Amino acid sequence: MLTWHDAVLDVLDTVGGQKSGGRNVRAAMIAVQEALQHLPTERTWNYYLRPHRIVTSAQQESSTITYDHTGGSSERLVTLAAGTWPTWAEYGTLLIDSVPYEVDRRLSDTTLTLTESKNPEADVAALTEYTLFRESYTLPAGFDSLFHIDRVADWNGCYVSPQAFQNARESLEYSGQPRIFTVMPDTKDPSRLAFWVYPGSQSAEKIDLLFKRRPTLLRVFDYSTGTVAVSAGARTVTGTSTIFTSKMADAVIRFGASTEVPGSINDVDEPYDHEAAISTFDTTAQVTLKTNAELTSSAVAYRISDRIDVNDGAMQLALMDLARFRYMNITMMAASQRQAAGGVYDESLKAAARQDQHSPPRGGTSMDPYTAARTYEQVSYS
Repeated sequence: MLTWHDAVLDVLDTVGGQKSGGRNVRAAMIAVQEALQHLPTERTWNYYLRPHRIVTSAQQESSTITYDHTGGSSERLVTLAAGTWPTWAEYGTLLIDSVPYEVDRRLSDTTLTLTESKNPEADVAALTEYTLFRESYTLPAGFDSLFHIDRVADWNGCYVSPQAFQNARESLEYSGQPRIFTVMPDTKDPSRLAFWVYPGSQSAEKIDLLFKRRPTLLRVFDYSTGTVAVSAGARTVTGTSTIFTSKMADAVIRFGASTEVPGSINDVDEPYDHEAAISTFDTTAQVTLKTNAELTSSAVAYRISDRIDVNDGAMQLALMDLARFRYMNITMMAASQRQAAGGVYDESLKAAARQDQHSPPRGGTSMDPYTAARTYEQVSYS
């Protein structure tokens, strides 16, 4: 597995520069980061495509409610007379007398609060009828863009821009199944995107998405303090004098053969014994691996660095050629050298595109991988 540390040393080995601290190392670190951010924008890489299923929530309108605008146990409090609020109520919209109000929090099975900006602004008497429905569904972390959508029951909903979606909501039509959808920020977590449907579903529906994800961020460059131990066939790594952190989840840990810190992936002087990806951070002295350890290591040195999130082979080579080109630009190397490096990257990018899984044959009819999988058709690649 190619790591951030490997990539930086490779750039410095091939292009030139001191490998122990200083501006060159920092420039190489930035160059690799920039390459990883830019490469996914060059084409729709099938490596970054992921499936996701959304199960919409059926609207609720059983029992009645009371709304207390001020005072009581909480401000803007809605109390359900009988039954319970669904677990997704915090993401819902409450319809009272044909007016929609955004839910702020679900406090308990029978109480919730409305937002300060959207509420009745006065008490609502007991025994008032209501409808609670849901329009937004949080998308996976790293979601970048929607590639394909299909509902199991042949949904005819169409995509509209966020502005058009907001305009449609102003029509205040809240009956029927979803007819349109869009992708907008999640109201509960601005760092995430959400899949929005309108109107809110009357019943549970399954919607299958194929989306393009962003590459995993690089956060851990090089950590090797203390020693570690792990048993063959086990997944628990125990550290001595270590300070593991939660940022190390998904990083690669390489176990040395002695108390000498193992080198990079191509290092012949200090090679590593075995490696594995970290699944979870447990404590500052323990992490869990994603797969069983290949060998037993006891009180050995180690190195942790984030994996470069690209496919092995041609895509990885293209990433490295781009990182070298970026490094040359950052360090203001000669224009002729930068031009040559840019040409090398262009060729490696073409090779990576040809090798990318599910690429359509040149000169043939293009078929997206989602359709190919759905129809069980065999796609040939060249």
